[in-house]
Amino acid sequence: MGHCYSEDADDAKKCRVDGATEDCQKNWLASSLSRCHSAPHKRNKRLQDPGNDCSHEVMTTMSEEIFDVVDDADRVVRQERRSVVHSENLLHRAVSIFVLKPDGRMLLQLRSDSKDQYPGCYTSSASGHVDSGEDYETAAIRELSEELSLDSPIEYLAKFPAGPDTAFEFSALYQLVTDAEPVLDPDEIASAEFLPLEEIASMVDESPEKFTPPFRVMFRWFCDNRSTS
Repeated sequence: MGHCYSEDADDAKKCRVDGATEDCQKNWLASSLSRCHSAPHKRNKRLQDPGNDCSHEVMTTMSEEIFDVVDDADRVVRQERRSVVHSENLLHRAVSIFVLKPDGRMLLQLRSDSKDQYPGCYTSSASGHVDSGEDYETAAIRELSEELSLDSPIEYLAKFPAGPDTAFEFSALYQLVTDAEPVLDPDEIASAEFLPLEEIASMVDESPEKFTPPFRVMFRWFCDNRSTS
């Protein structure tokens, strides 16, 4: 949950020092709550956006993201909660972005141990689900910003069919070639490093279980097609 900080620290101190009269406490609390309701909140990817209302944020901390459930042709058929989509292996949508340096090194991400799927596994530079009503490109731009604080133009590469090898996700792959340095979201990413493609390929060959299944599928395609992509 986001925290709201009062700007009236001196008033709060005065209340404590002067004996904390009831009127003083009420006035300071009212002032603090007023600013609390207008304070910005960082979007939590696991929750629906709580907006700018602190009381609403309290009520929605246990809610879930809502995904579009799709058919085998990637047509939306209904909406469902994240937990249901994952537990029932319903087809849904996701995006991945490969971030590369001009010299060809790719940013390999190590997922946080707190992730509900594939915790502590290596994966794409940035990735995530497509929210209900969102298109692939918008989701990719959002994920890139949220996870890496990058906002450069991205290039669409391919879309992969949903199935067991892609976590039942229709996965759209994008790339970004940039010299900009990413800023990692610690809630999502344990660590990340730019590595040569050959080194990543060796890691995948030696320990495929350490990589998310969708990444293995997309990375293999990328290596096979990078000269023409």
